[in-house]
Formats: sequence, C-alpha cells, structure tokens
Amino acid sequence: MEQLEDEPLRSYLNRFKSALLDLRDIPGAPPIAEPVLVQALGNGLRYESGFWEDIRIRPSPTLKDAFLRAENYIPSSKTSRSYGSTPKILGSG
Repeated sequence: MEQLEDEPLRSYLNRFKSALLDLRDIPGAPPIAEPVLVQALGNGLRYESGFWEDIRIRPSPTLKDAFLRAENYIPSSKTSRSYGSTPKILGSG
C-alpha cells in the first residue's frame, strides 16, 4: 500500500489501519511480525513527507510508536484552514 499523490498523511494512516484490520480478519492467516508492519508503513510513505524522513532516520520499534510519531506531521485543525471555509479578505467591511 502506498500513500497516494496529494493524499494527506492522516488519510494514508487510516487506510493502512483499515487494511491491517482486514488482514487480521482472514481466517487462518498467520500473524504478521510488528517490524514487518512498521517497515510496510514506512515504505508506503511519499518521499516528500517529513514523516518519511523521520522514520528512516529513527525507525519506530512498534507500530503504536510509529502512529504516535506520525501525529507530529499531521496539521492540526487549529493551524490549517478547513475545506469549504471562506478566507477573510483584508480591508473589506
């Protein structure tokens, strides 16, 4: 699985988590080692992602750690304008 072009990191992480749940629901499927899952998460990131660089420099020991660290690279709603909102134009009324 790869992060799509222009796909927000949060969306990619949600797709990754959903795929993990689907894999775990397969009857008789062997468990996947956590280091393999962490590697798969990192391999799917876009090169331009700051999280891609972070996870390459300091690999996460667990998937939980990787998801927690990824939160540092997701803009909060306080710092980013939501879709559909109208920007204020300076100097108007």
